[in-house]
Amino acid sequence: MHYEVTVICPQCMRKAKIKVARSRDNSGGLFYKCIGCGKFIKWAMPEEGEVSSEKGILMEGHDCHICSKN
Repeated sequence: MHYEVTVICPQCMRKAKIKVARSRDNSGGLFYKCIGCGKFIKWAMPEEGEVSSEKGILMEGHDCHICSKN
């Protein structure tokens, strides 16, 4: 999957890194966190036309054994 390459923190204007959530409600979710001030920026979503099988987001023309759609 492909995610935005550069995400800039609106607070301190430094780059953000993709991290994996470990909270009970969002476990395994990917998000951007600022490397400068440490603030949450936004959830990381696959670029348009891609799939996240864990979240059930479908991609055109995929062959999925989980949802049985192709």
